[in-house]
Amino acid sequence: MPYLDAMIMQGLQLGSRPKYRISVMEPTQQNQSASNWHRWVKRGLILLLVFASGWWAAWTFPGLQPYAAGSNVGSSYSGDQAVENGAVSASNQSNRLRHGIEQNRFQRLLTGNRIEAVIGFLDSLPADASEMVWAEPLLQQHLLHLMQKQQWKDLDAWIEALLQMNGDNTLYQDLAVDSALVRGDRLAAITELFIAYDSALGEQRRQACRQRIDTLLLNAFQEAQSETPDTLNQNQSLIELLRFALEKQPDYPPFGLMMADALAQSGELNEALYQVQLLPYSEAHQAQVDARILQLEQAIANRDRSRSGIPLYRNADHFVVKVVFDGRVELELMIDTGASITALTPSAIARLQGGTNLIDTGQRLQVHTANGQVAASLFTIDSMQIEDQVQHDVNIIEVNLSNDEVDGLLGMNFLGRYAFSIDQNMARLYLAESRVNGR
Repeated sequence: MPYLDAMIMQGLQLGSRPKYRISVMEPTQQNQSASNWHRWVKRGLILLLVFASGWWAAWTFPGLQPYAAGSNVGSSYSGDQAVENGAVSASNQSNRLRHGIEQNRFQRLLTGNRIEAVIGFLDSLPADASEMVWAEPLLQQHLLHLMQKQQWKDLDAWIEALLQMNGDNTLYQDLAVDSALVRGDRLAAITELFIAYDSALGEQRRQACRQRIDTLLLNAFQEAQSETPDTLNQNQSLIELLRFALEKQPDYPPFGLMMADALAQSGELNEALYQVQLLPYSEAHQAQVDARILQLEQAIANRDRSRSGIPLYRNADHFVVKVVFDGRVELELMIDTGASITALTPSAIARLQGGTNLIDTGQRLQVHTANGQVAASLFTIDSMQIEDQVQHDVNIIEVNLSNDEVDGLLGMNFLGRYAFSIDQNMARLYLAESRVNGR
């Protein structure tokens, strides 16, 4: 029989009213019970929050999905190993969640152009911090976005602050160069490249900067050639770039050679030669320097020679020269080294008969022409003159020519009296001192 029923029966047997013992909790006990209840509620809420945060992070950040129900991951481990691995997994998940929150905050700072806050965050990180894995790509993406939107003021502010924080950072240096090039400011770009070159710690980085400098100058040179091919020395932007490069690295031959080319193509051959002769010896470039010196010396010699030569004019595949007869009548004769005697057309003979001392000898010569052998009348003229070269008592014959664009042929009875040469490229006739006198 239960204890309570026994007590009731005992009371009835004693003839007295049954006495019930009702236990009432003291106030301190009530508070303790409530406190325990609140504690369990809080724990439940915290546990619920943790699970909710985990699922939110799993869906927000790839790679953080929790294991599916029934997964056999870790089934081959002992109980202690599973607990340990679970703790590590929870720690990794917590770190990823923290990084995700930091990435969102960092992205908001970038979007709001909070330069000082971003600089402070980056400056506080060690070089090998895990945050750098995502921080620098996000920063680069933001700067490229500013460049695409042509928000130059904001971009310049970012780059200036970043370079002040870390002037040796190759990423920031390259962004400064790219920003200047996009705006078309080659001088600013080459300035940044020389700064990067001087601060480079490794030879590979120095070579990369040098290569970009060479490419930048070459592009500027080619662009100037297309705009002002004959006056490169007057292209202010090109000359400014070349002078700046020579000022920064006067011992680097390619800069001096490029300046020499700009001067030479503008006709300043002597100045170009002087520029090349100033270059110091360079084992890597000396063959190129020596070849350029020879090339310029030859160009100067050709120029000086052409100034003393007699200008010629092209007619089809032949050269034409102006000849003055008796100092009064000028005719255009085609140079024909295969003709033994100078031959004029009937119309040219008529002009000479009306204005010179042309004499008809009455003789007729058999000559070979394109139409076969013909009899040609023989004349004499007091003088024939080309520039300052004069010959007297020269024989002339009259023939019909198939080419009516010239007045006749200049034959060897005039040219043979000189040591002559023709520069076909320069279209010049050179007549040395007379070797013989007379016809």
